[in-house]
Amino acid sequence: MLPGSNVCVAYVDDEFSGLIPLERQGVMLAPRRHTGMTSESPERAAAILATLRLLVEAVKSSYHVEAATIEPTTDLPAAPGHVCYQVTPVFPRGEGEVRVDAEARARDLASLLSHRASGLRGRR
Repeated sequence: MLPGSNVCVAYVDDEFSGLIPLERQGVMLAPRRHTGMTSESPERAAAILATLRLLVEAVKSSYHVEAATIEPTTDLPAAPGHVCYQVTPVFPRGEGEVRVDAEARARDLASLLSHRASGLRGRR
């Protein structure tokens, strides 16, 4: 858990932290560097966008939905002012929400991000 929040840390590497918000469905991605660095580095921006795309597909699959939103936020108490991205499933109107427990979300997020990281290391 991050101090002062209801967010569980599922994964950490040199580029990203993968977070699970316990009060919301979906996952969060927190770049380890401030996003101001992304505007100066197209490679950095590409890595963030590619990882967000992976997370959108994973959220859609986990929740059995056809869409997910990406919402930038700075509301993380453990990192005030630091931009992170909330990826949330979009449920069709009139259909109940599919709930995925936090432990399963953490396990899936850690697996996805670790596979992404090992794939990137293999290309260098």
